[in-house]
Amino acid sequence: MKALTFILFLFPVSCFSLEVLYELENTIPASTYSLIEKEYELVESKVERPKDNTFPQKSIFDAGNQDEMKISSDLVMPAIFVVGFDEFSIEWLKQNANRLKSVKATGFVISANSRDELRTLEDIFEGLLVVTNADELMKMLKISHYPFLLLNNKVYQ
Repeated sequence: MKALTFILFLFPVSCFSLEVLYELENTIPASTYSLIEKEYELVESKVERPKDNTFPQKSIFDAGNQDEMKISSDLVMPAIFVVGFDEFSIEWLKQNANRLKSVKATGFVISANSRDELRTLEDIFEGLLVVTNADELMKMLKISHYPFLLLNNKVYQ
């Protein structure tokens, strides 16, 4: 006959306890699981994490005024916006955060020196942003400065 184990979860204020109500042959004692968990924690603590090469993120483009323009493309592009961690971008992001959220634009950060700078921009936007290099995209679309919003194949600032 196969082992049949019932586990009862008792719920005191903030902890769980396991209790075996009935034990047959081939039942694995609960103490085994705590040993496995401790061994996993030991191995996990020795794993070397990859280095974060995300920062600093630099762009060949500068923050500045960008003329509104239509993108001549057959591609249907999603709403995106591009910012950096500089005074011009921060002010632009503060002024346009609600509009960017209302059009469900995805935000790209193309210039930031640290995760703290990224978090500052995310706090202003009140959402997550993607750190990436958008230089090739900006070249292809003939956009000369950031920040900008690309919406319905038009560039806005």
